[in-house]
Amino acid sequence: MSYKTIGLKELEHYSLRYDAFKMISNLIPLELYLLQTCNRVEVYAFGSEEDFQALLNLLNDLHGKDVVHKGTVLKGREVVRHAFEVASGLDSLAIGEYEILRQMKEALESSKKAGISGPNLEFLITEAIKVGRRVRIATGISKGKVGTYVLAVEEAKEKLGDLKGRKVLVLGAGEIGSKLALILYNEGVKDVFLMNRTFEKAEALAAKYGFKAVPFDLSRLEEFDVVFSAIDYPQKIRTNAFVIDLSVPSVFEGPRTITLADIERRGILERTKRMSEAYEASKLIEKYVNEFFVKFSRFTDGRALSVIMTRVEDLRRREVERALRELAKRGVEDNYVREILDKMTMSLIKKIFDPFFKAYYTSTEREKELMLEIVRKVLTNGNVSSP
Repeated sequence: MSYKTIGLKELEHYSLRYDAFKMISNLIPLELYLLQTCNRVEVYAFGSEEDFQALLNLLNDLHGKDVVHKGTVLKGREVVRHAFEVASGLDSLAIGEYEILRQMKEALESSKKAGISGPNLEFLITEAIKVGRRVRIATGISKGKVGTYVLAVEEAKEKLGDLKGRKVLVLGAGEIGSKLALILYNEGVKDVFLMNRTFEKAEALAAKYGFKAVPFDLSRLEEFDVVFSAIDYPQKIRTNAFVIDLSVPSVFEGPRTITLADIERRGILERTKRMSEAYEASKLIEKYVNEFFVKFSRFTDGRALSVIMTRVEDLRRREVERALRELAKRGVEDNYVREILDKMTMSLIKKIFDPFFKAYYTSTEREKELMLEIVRKVLTNGNVSSP
């Protein structure tokens, strides 16, 4: 059992859904975690190599084409390092951006809600988020303006100057459109319009910031000084409007269209400015990766032993109750007797299991597995499941 992940950056976001992964988790005994942002699609898994290969085959089958070979597959230690790098903003378009921490946390909540995650992946992602915060505190990697949407607004400002006197359209009222609206509001831009296929959604978002909503009409784009787009659309649209297209896949094309790939190049420039901080962050991450496996070993040991000791405690209490019933038949009913029996049986269990614990914690991983398997069979005839 180990961590695995596959990154499918070329895959359209809408092609991976939680209901599909719920179906997958019912077919394949893997813990799963799905992370999708504006520039990444990653599936984390915990389980056997055989089950992970079955997952890859099923992904291909679900999409009716070979999508796996386009992705990057990582396993074991490399998964942990990658998760830490993602959480620290080292793997973002704009190095050091904070948005990824929220996205990872929400993705974990969604994966848990969908019933596809599990304790091992939850432990990894929770630790990754902690590492992401520590790296930002210890380095200057997040100083200055970072984030894909912030960079998009900065791109528009470079081309047009101050946006406060400009007529701006945000096309799309989903997550990205909402973020852009907030950034424009914080920038003090007043003449902002929201356009969405569901007018009520655009109207609600516009009202939040004192902007205006307009009906969905792509023929009006050239009325605006700049258009920020974040929509799904079934076909390419050619336009002469100044469009910063953050859609995946891109929707617009034309002489004044800036795509997510262009923003990514801007992110690379930002990355060079932060290279020294990124180097320091990488060293910290390597340290945290080493610490993770110590923590994870304790985590798994604790869960494994907890399952066994819960069973032992259940047996102890049953036997104490049985002894008290027998004593009661002979006229012995006293709380002091219960106290003596509890202390005696707990002390007996401690003395019996202390050598086992000492041997367990000094054993190899394989030896631990064998020891646990033997104890499970002895105590429960194999009826206690693995943690």
